[in-house]
Amino acid sequence: MTEASAGGAEQVLWGLERELHSLGHETWVAASTGSQVSGRLVSTGEAAAEPEQLPQREQEMRDTVAALLSTESFDCVHDMSGMWWRYSAEVEEPVLATLHLPRSFYPSGTFDLCPENVFFNCVSRTEMITFGELPRMLDPVPNGIALDRFMAEPPLPRERRKYLLWLGRICEEKGPHYALDVAFAAEEKMILAGTVYPFLYHQKFYAREVLPRIRRSRQSAKVVSEPSFGEKLSLLRNAKALMITSTAPETSSMVAMEAAACGTPVIALDSGAIREVMRESVTGWIGSDLEHLRSLLPLISEINPDDCVRHAEQHYSAATMARRYEECYRRLLRAEPKPVSLNA
Repeated sequence: MTEASAGGAEQVLWGLERELHSLGHETWVAASTGSQVSGRLVSTGEAAAEPEQLPQREQEMRDTVAALLSTESFDCVHDMSGMWWRYSAEVEEPVLATLHLPRSFYPSGTFDLCPENVFFNCVSRTEMITFGELPRMLDPVPNGIALDRFMAEPPLPRERRKYLLWLGRICEEKGPHYALDVAFAAEEKMILAGTVYPFLYHQKFYAREVLPRIRRSRQSAKVVSEPSFGEKLSLLRNAKALMITSTAPETSSMVAMEAAACGTPVIALDSGAIREVMRESVTGWIGSDLEHLRSLLPLISEINPDDCVRHAEQHYSAATMARRYEECYRRLLRAEPKPVSLNA
């Protein structure tokens, strides 16, 4: 877990722990060796290099956390992994489990047994509706980002931006091949930046759907593999627009927040909670299908980069996220979940 982690949950945890520590809380983080934390790191071992290692890594994490909780006393435990909470009946502390994934991504039976000391929250109201039957559900806490890392310089003027950008985990449900199709049809330059994880079906998708489109573009599209944080920041700042073409029901969108903080508009498919994150005509435009996305590209010029930055300041702050989680922790300690309205 670092500031440049590819996974959304890891990025949220990095930003949240950083803010909580700055507020004076004592924070301990159980994470892979080499993780960057502001408080105290409790190493759970090396990060998995291959998918086959994931069950072993999950067991190592469970053993490490169990040993820690048997020797140290904490006010509460916050599970960002989405799975450790299933073992929380073994501990005395109240547990907050933040659910980051679409409901359909969790294995069948995951929520059949929910220990009495577990409280849940989601990262958007759209996501929360799909978990309506879970007990002890708290209000959603929208994700936030470390704004200072993206807003150190003023946004570039529109006329200096030369390409469309797609940024994220390169896999089928994120739709990078669709972004390439839109850019090709619009005769726009395109940069595809991200990571292909060592899962066979991800690698086959990349070879089958992405590489042929890159070749078809005749050098108007290129791939930047595993960009560092600095590279990602430069790519966002210099893009005409960020494209989000996920076909999965997004529960949030960290990259849409990061783009806005850089003054870069977003062109996104209408998926999941994207309308909770973006504000149309201020941070970008939302399309119903690929042809609609292509037709929205000329409207990029109507988005004011300074308006994007102001919206990010008002709505995407990790500091605001941390204060909301502080309230969640207080409710855990009182064992008084606040009733939530699924229709609000």
